[in-house]
Amino acid sequence: MAGLTDLFNAALVFITAEKVTTPDEESEEARRCLAVWEQLRDEVLRAYAWHSATRRKSVTADAGGAPDFGWTYRFTLPADCIRVIGLSDPAVAFSVEGRFLLSDTTPAEIIYTARIDPELMDALLFDTLAKRLAAEIAFSVTNSTTLTAKMFDIYQKVMAVAQAADGRESMAALVNTVIDAALALLMNQTTTDDTLVAKAQRIAAQALINARGLVLADHDWSFATARAALTYGELFTTWADQTGNIWTVTLTYTANRVSFAGTDGTEVDEAADVTAANEWHFEASTKKLTVYSVGDPGATVRVDEA
Repeated sequence: MAGLTDLFNAALVFITAEKVTTPDEESEEARRCLAVWEQLRDEVLRAYAWHSATRRKSVTADAGGAPDFGWTYRFTLPADCIRVIGLSDPAVAFSVEGRFLLSDTTPAEIIYTARIDPELMDALLFDTLAKRLAAEIAFSVTNSTTLTAKMFDIYQKVMAVAQAADGRESMAALVNTVIDAALALLMNQTTTDDTLVAKAQRIAAQALINARGLVLADHDWSFATARAALTYGELFTTWADQTGNIWTVTLTYTANRVSFAGTDGTEVDEAADVTAANEWHFEASTKKLTVYSVGDPGATVRVDEA
């Protein structure tokens, strides 16, 4: 597998700079790469749930470390954890605060993105990181603003392609999960194991929710668009994100601005100053609610539900 030297050289070749023999050699190219690569690695790893960097670990609650309020247990995240993807049981609620995960269930079976070295990265992740490194060092090595801008543009395109390709593996895994769940449900005809059946039903339900979210987020489907009238000060309780959570949103109007706050404490996007026609849009993939314009405080506005 490719190592750190290979990573540096992949970035350097891309900007037509001299290669290095070792990562810590006394050359300007090596020093530039060595100074920033770890920070960039963490940045790229946090940007997406890369399969080659995904890890699972069961952790027990911290002794005497229960939060003062809100949650029952506190867990210290694994040392190599860059980003928490979720828990093995999607029905278990949790929150990440600093280097801790908070939940009401113990132990916590965490699925996360780990801080890994280049030799453990697959080709997609390795190439994406190499392009990010090339973009970062381009100006300091070549003194070319044009090349630097070009490298950042290429990096963003490579990141999008890599995420799409990596995501197709998620869909394949999703299909396998549905198949496994279906087989387990069929076992109900020959078994009395209610726990197995319940688990299979939960897996199948979550798989369908995830699949729905992937499909709906990929396109503005006309059949999936709903409109409703919402008057200032009222509650609208039918927004649902791609994981099936229901959002209850309270509106507050102040000086041509509208802010939103979920009743469960979830942070919702605050609208900027509005200028266009009355229109709201809820983006399920990002869970952001955006307002383009409102009338006076008593006005009725239109809501688009993604």
